[in-house]
Amino acid sequence: MVFYSESGELDPDWLMKNPKVGQAARDLDGMISELDTKLDRQLKKQEHDYLKGYSIYVKTKEKELKTLIQKLNAKNSNNTLKDKTIYKLN
Repeated sequence: MVFYSESGELDPDWLMKNPKVGQAARDLDGMISELDTKLDRQLKKQEHDYLKGYSIYVKTKEKELKTLIQKLNAKNSNNTLKDKTIYKLN
């Protein structure tokens, strides 16, 4: 018995002789298609949520970095005055 045609599909002649199998195959194809659509939708949602969270994380780290740079610049601004004084002593 040959169930599949050369293209990999179930043989139409065989399906006509076995209508229950054909209906089951169509039902399974429909379920697979539905599951594929649901999975694709869920993956897109998770990707969106991940990128949103990542964006928030990066923005937070950028703010922290800017704050640290400002503190470092404020701390070092006094050093340039000290450096000038030291150079004048030489």
